Amino acid sequence: MNLIIGASGILGSAIRKRLPTSYAPDRSMYDLTDDPSVLPDVAVAYLCAGTKGYRECEGNLQAFRADVDGNLRLAKYLLKRGTFVVFVSTDGVEWGANVAYSRNRLLVEMALVMQPNVAIVRPAKFSADTVGPLADLCISVGEGRKDGLHYWRPDANG
Repeated sequence: MNLIIGASGILGSAIRKRLPTSYAPDRSMYDLTDDPSVLPDVAVAYLCAGTKGYRECEGNLQAFRADVDGNLRLAKYLLKRGTFVVFVSTDGVEWGANVAYSRNRLLVEMALVMQPNVAIVRPAKFSADTVGPLADLCISVGEGRKDGLHYWRPDANG
C-alpha cells in the first residue's frame, strides 16, 4: 500500500487518481503536525503537502512547523519502517521564488537528500492542465525506488 500526504492538492489528487488503493488521509484525519504513528505501514509515501503562497508561509510559525518539522518527523518515521519516501519540493529552491515556501522546501531537502530510500522531486510550476506527467514521474520514481533528485518541467516532460 502507498501513502499520499496532501491528496487534496492538485498533485496529490492526480497521484491518488492513478493509485486509487493508496491510503490518502485528508487533513482532518492526519495533519503534518500530528504524531505519524497513527499511520499504517506503507511501501511508498508521496509527501505532497505544504503551505502554499507567500502570505500563508511568511512569518507563519504553524506553517513552518508543519512544512519543515512535520515533513521531517514523518519522513524519519517512515524511513525507519522501510518505506520509500518521495518528497515533492519545488524548483523555486534554485532561484528563490516565493521565498518562505522555497526556504521551507529546501530545509527538508537538505535533511533528506543524503538519506537512502528517499527521492526528491523538484517540479517547475504546474497546473491542473499539466499535472498528469508530473504525477506519472512521481509514481515512476516511487515504484522504481529511484533515490536522489528528479526534475520536472512541463515543457520538457509532457
